[in-house]
Amino acid sequence: MVEVTLFRFFFIFLLLILFTVSISLFFNRSKIFIVNTFSVVLISLVSIFSSCFSIYMHGVIADELGLVGDSISTYIFISVMILSLLNPIISIAKK
Repeated sequence: MVEVTLFRFFFIFLLLILFTVSISLFFNRSKIFIVNTFSVVLISLVSIFSSCFSIYMHGVIADELGLVGDSISTYIFISVMILSLLNPIISIAKK
């Protein structure tokens, strides 16, 4: 069966953004914060909503076209969700 891989690049892009935010949270040693808590929460909320909508549309497209969903995109979606939930916790814990 043919897999639908339309949203894989979008999920990888979200994963890279969230990974960059988490790296900047871990290695920020100065008193001038590059990323503040409000922006971390905002980035996390936007990535949660957009990835949930994208995985839903991924399922709808796969169902309507009679294709199979992509398991790698599902795993990337789960990792986006984990990073989206961990980044605000890390940001609050660093204060």
